[in-house]
Amino acid sequence: MLRKAPGHPCRSVAAVLVALLCHGVLIALLACPAAADPSPTVGRNSNFLRAGYQYGSVLGTNDFVKGDNAAGRPIDTFQMLRLEFGWQTSGAMDWHHLYNFPSFGLGINAGDYANDEELGKPTSLYGFFDWPVKRWNRNALVFGLGFGLTDNWVSFDERTNPYNVAIGAGRSVYIDAGLNYELALARRWWLQAGFSFTHYSNGGSQQPNWGINQLGGLLFVKYDLRERQLPATRRTIAPYEPRWELSTTLAMGVRNLAMDLRDDPEFSSYLTKDYAIGNFTVVAARQFSHMSRYNLGLDLEYDDSVADAVRLADLQAGAEPESVSAWDRLGLGVVGGYEHVVARAQLLVQLGYTVLRRDVTDQNGNEARVPRFYQRLGLRYHVLDDVYLGLNVRFHDFSRADNLEFNLGYRWWL
Repeated sequence: MLRKAPGHPCRSVAAVLVALLCHGVLIALLACPAAADPSPTVGRNSNFLRAGYQYGSVLGTNDFVKGDNAAGRPIDTFQMLRLEFGWQTSGAMDWHHLYNFPSFGLGINAGDYANDEELGKPTSLYGFFDWPVKRWNRNALVFGLGFGLTDNWVSFDERTNPYNVAIGAGRSVYIDAGLNYELALARRWWLQAGFSFTHYSNGGSQQPNWGINQLGGLLFVKYDLRERQLPATRRTIAPYEPRWELSTTLAMGVRNLAMDLRDDPEFSSYLTKDYAIGNFTVVAARQFSHMSRYNLGLDLEYDDSVADAVRLADLQAGAEPESVSAWDRLGLGVVGGYEHVVARAQLLVQLGYTVLRRDVTDQNGNEARVPRFYQRLGLRYHVLDDVYLGLNVRFHDFSRADNLEFNLGYRWWL
């Protein structure tokens, strides 16, 4: 017997917001720091290992974790082990100074929720980026971001795991952000203590997908493989000369139907069907500082779910299904937003509105397609000076993910 999920998209785009603030994986692709230089603005290359333990609370953002599960009890706590390898920037590049000599690297973690049968023991592989907000001699207050992929979930299944509306697939995106205080213990040893907020979600590409959200205290022990030597002084970076660029982006992804069919067994098979979606986006962007730029442009949209949405809406209403043309699958949107720049990587934050498209309503008069007003957050990395790869999440209501967008783009400086 099918259970009605409390809603189809992921609720926590606060999590996705954080998510797409995460520069970790892209930053880890940046070129390794240059060799040491006697200049007072260049330190020495170094690497580190750190191991950590985290314990905290699972936030009650859906019925499954609140206790509507086979175990009949809330999933309200978690614990996690982490192991990370990182690079400490040396000051050899301007962006090292702009971000107060950050560090970046790769990590792996394993979580435990005391519910292996329904949720599993997820393991994540991720990149991280640590931005020192403030430094005092050998201590620092550090803002950390992480982004990666998680495996080993026990996902939703109508027959074997019908309660788990939190995780719709066996794999998900991992997003983490937090704050910690770094304290020098000995010559190469450091202690880091703080907290982080973590979100797991598939971006809305497979339903149900209410996500797992958690907040917990974190303790790291860190060891420098080579003694750290930061620059004696921060380099003065010349003011950025503002300029314009034109970029074109081709994005592809999949999504499920926006319709809630869980009360209708006749059509429930459509819930697991994937539909191709895509965008061709053209934007003009004005970079006005080393870290920031804004953009404005157009989205040409393609959505293959329109044909089935129309057919199901007509069948539910007892009407003859209408035909759907190729033009009905297209739409046109207007977008504008902000980009945050870290070397070759950019964080994208956009608002958009679909001005032209075919709308579909279900038997209750509700919109059977994702809303016209949408938001987009993403990361992209320039593999060449003017060619970039990226990953976006598109969502609506500032809280509900619709799909992921894998993209390839090119820019022209104007």
